[in-house]
Amino acid sequence: MRINRYFRYQYLRILRLKDAPDKIARGVALGVALDFLPLPFISLFVAWIVAKLARWNTLAAVITAAALKPAVFTIFFPLNILVGSLFVEGRTVHPQQVQVPVAEPGMDPHSLANFFSLATLKSLGWPFLVGSFINAGVSFLLVYLLVNRTLIYRMEKRLARLKTGVSGENNNSENQQEG
Repeated sequence: MRINRYFRYQYLRILRLKDAPDKIARGVALGVALDFLPLPFISLFVAWIVAKLARWNTLAAVITAAALKPAVFTIFFPLNILVGSLFVEGRTVHPQQVQVPVAEPGMDPHSLANFFSLATLKSLGWPFLVGSFINAGVSFLLVYLLVNRTLIYRMEKRLARLKTGVSGENNNSENQQEG
């Protein structure tokens, strides 16, 4: 499956959820924010629990957290290092300067478990943790505002179409009654 098609499918799944735009937007923002945090494998479960407790849309949170998993190690973690080093050390550190262990295909389970260990997290240091919390907060706010506005716009557009009777179903039924 092409990457564009995959993300479009996830986008449409979220847009078609039946819930208040505010709840869906908060669920999506939660899913994105949790992917910045060092919660490999359990971020889906954490997204579901937090969304359920906060009464946000759980499906939106889980779909978003799952859809963005490929971006976690390639985009989000290096961004955490860059932002964190700026705040902690007062200068930016290029992600290639930090030794981050890489998971490779065919790794045995012990090596893969070590990849997601506390020692790996410690090797990334304070800049990574500070950056992850800053990026999670900023991404939550930005994604919430963007998704909420998009959902409200779509809802208003759909209501306007229904009021003017432009919908395909309404026109067909009116034409059949007249004829």
